[in-house]
Amino acid sequence: MKPEGLYILLVSVHGLIRGNEPELGRDPDTGGQVLYVLELARALAANSEVAQVDLLTRLVEDPGVPSDYAQAEDSLAPQARIIRNPF
Repeated sequence: MKPEGLYILLVSVHGLIRGNEPELGRDPDTGGQVLYVLELARALAANSEVAQVDLLTRLVEDPGVPSDYAQAEDSLAPQARIIRNPF
């Protein structure tokens, strides 16, 4: 994180969000909002006035979905990341 600048926290209740190869249309958790939120986080992080963008979402531990949804953190860009919390 840059030493100075805005810190932005985005919150998404959609749990199936990942930085690489987002799954769209798989189920209600993978609609167009997922793509929008990912693009928004990356665009905000590219702004020179922004130090860090964190996208907070659910951590999903389910054998029916890829294990990367159970990782606590996922990088989106140099100053943007997904943070997953267990619910």
